[in-house]
Amino acid sequence: EPTPKPTIEPTPKPTPKPSLRPSALPTNVPSTEPTIVPTDVTATPSSTTMIPTSVPSADDGLDGDELDEPTMSPTRKPGPSFCFSGASIVIVQNKGEVPMKDVQIGDHVLVQGGRYDVVYSFGHYHETLETDFLQISTNAHPQPLELTRDHMVIQLRGDGATIAVPASMLEVGSTLATTRGVATVQDIQRKIRHGAYAPFTASSTVVVNNIVASNYVAFQPSAYLMVGTYESGFSYQWMAHAFMAPRRVLCRLSWRICERTELYSERGISVWLEGPARMLPIFLNKGFVITLLLIPTLVVLLFFVVLEAVFLSKVMTAVICCVFAIGIMLLWGVDHRFQRGPKYKHFRDQK
Repeated sequence: EPTPKPTIEPTPKPTPKPSLRPSALPTNVPSTEPTIVPTDVTATPSSTTMIPTSVPSADDGLDGDELDEPTMSPTRKPGPSFCFSGASIVIVQNKGEVPMKDVQIGDHVLVQGGRYDVVYSFGHYHETLETDFLQISTNAHPQPLELTRDHMVIQLRGDGATIAVPASMLEVGSTLATTRGVATVQDIQRKIRHGAYAPFTASSTVVVNNIVASNYVAFQPSAYLMVGTYESGFSYQWMAHAFMAPRRVLCRLSWRICERTELYSERGISVWLEGPARMLPIFLNKGFVITLLLIPTLVVLLFFVVLEAVFLSKVMTAVICCVFAIGIMLLWGVDHRFQRGPKYKHFRDQK
C-alpha cells in the first residue's frame, strides 16, 4: 500500500491533567474544579500587640466618656495611675453632689470625719485621657465607685482600725469606711472611660460616692512599702501625704503662688509628681539594696511633716508665738538690767 501523505496540520497536544493542589505560580490551564479558599481562618494577634477599641459615637447609646469594651490603649505609658472617673460623685460645700469632673481648686469637699477640706491641687487632671477603672459597687451609693486599680481607699480591718489599701486588693465582701459607718463591696467590674481626676486635700482623703477614699496611690500591691519580701512599716498613705507637705505649706503661705504653680504634664500628671512617679517604680524594681536607699528620703519627709505641723497647726503656731514673745521680753529685761548696772568699758578703753 502506498504510504499515506503526511498532513500539514500539527497533532494536538494532550491536555494536562488538572491538579487539585494550588500552585505557587498561576497557570494558563483552567482547573476542572473550583479552588477552595479558606474563609474561616482568623488571624491571631501577637501577645504583645494590643488592639484599641474605637471611640463610640452618639448613636452607640453610650456616654461620651465611656467605651464599650475594657480594652487597653496601646499608647498608654506604664506606671501607676491615680485618679477617679469624671462620673464619680463628691459633695461640695454649699453645692451638694457634684461630678468629679466639675470639681475645681478652691472647692471645699467632704472628707473623712464629716468635715470639709479645700482642694489645693490635683495630682491628676485630664479631661480626655482614656483610663482603665475598677468599678466597685457597694451598698453605700446607687452609683458604683470608679477609680484606678492603684488608687487607695480606706478599708476597715478586723480589729476596727482603718487602713488605706489599693483598690486592686479589694474583693467582694471587703468592708470600706463611709461617713456614716461601713459599706460592703458587692461587685467589682472594669470600665474604660475618658477623663482622669485626683483632687488633693489637706486631710489626704475625699468622700467619693459616699466611700472614704485616699488622695494617693500605692506603687506596690500593698498598703505598706515592701523592701524585698519585708514590710517596712511605712504606709504609702503616710509617705505620699508627707511628700506633698511642702506643697501644702506653700499653698497656706501664698494661695496666689499655689495657683500659679498648678501645672500638669501632657498626661495630666501634676509637675510636682511626674518625676517621682516615674523614678519610684525603678527603685522598687532594683532589688533589696536599692530599695533601702529610700530610707534617707523617708527621714527627709519626716522633717517636712514636722515643718507642716508647725506652720499649719493653730495650736503650734500659738505656742511658737508665745515662746517668741516671752523670749523677746526676757532679752529686753536682761538688757534693761545691764544698762542700769555698773558701766563696763571695753578692754581697749582701759589704756
